Formats: sequence, C-alpha cells, structure tokens
Amino acid sequence: MFLGYWNNPEATARVLTEDGWLRTGDVAVADEDGYLWLVDRAKDLIIVSGFNVFPAEVEEVIGELSGVARWRWSASPTPTRARRSRPTSSASRASTSTRRTVISHCQDHLARYKCPTKVMFVDELPRNLSGKILRRALR
Repeated sequence: MFLGYWNNPEATARVLTEDGWLRTGDVAVADEDGYLWLVDRAKDLIIVSGFNVFPAEVEEVIGELSGVARWRWSASPTPTRARRSRPTSSASRASTSTRRTVISHCQDHLARYKCPTKVMFVDELPRNLSGKILRRALR
C-alpha cells in the first residue's frame, strides 16, 4: 500500500506491522456466514462504564428522526473519568425534534449505556475541506 510516512518512522511503526500489514484503525465484525462488516473507527470508540460504544450505531438511531438534518456523536468526560455519550446535532429549520425527543428515541432503540445524556443543536457542524464532519472538533 505504501512504504511509510515521509521522515516519520514513529508514525510509520504505529500503522505498519513488521510483516507489512497496514493497520487502518477500522473496526469490523464477522457474521455467521463469514462476511466482514465495518462497524466504525477504533479511534472514535467511546468506553462508557466499561462498555464499548461505536458512534456510528448511535448516529444511525438518531438519523431515524425526521426533524434532525445532520448529526454527529461525540463524548465528553465526566467527573468520574468515565466517558458519557453526547451527540451534537444540527437540526433543520423546520425541525420538530427536541432534545428530549432525541434522547427518548435513543432510549427506545439502544442499550441504556449507549444513550445520550445531552443533546446540543447547532447551526453548523465543523467540516474539513472535503466536507467531512470533524468529530474531534465536536469534543
């Protein structure tokens, strides 16, 4: 795929194994038929009270709501050093969704530890030059 990062052997060692495999940071699961499904990125994984929460799963549930235009999930630290899920959302102008609606919908469709405890509606979500939403900037 590539030989490494230019003049950065430490970064190269983090992503290339000794036998040449590239660690992409993607998390995948295999189903009973042996098919692989990409779940999320390892660096976006949030651990809540010892349980793994993948942002894509929470975002998929929030995306079922008609009053939310764009959304991204991020997490914030709590005083107990645990991570608490916190989606940050951009609502459409004709939005009928409220913070309580989003939280309630998640409680109906997700395990309790995956549910957001706080929702913020914002005018715009931070994006890079190619238009991808910057999850790290939401933190």
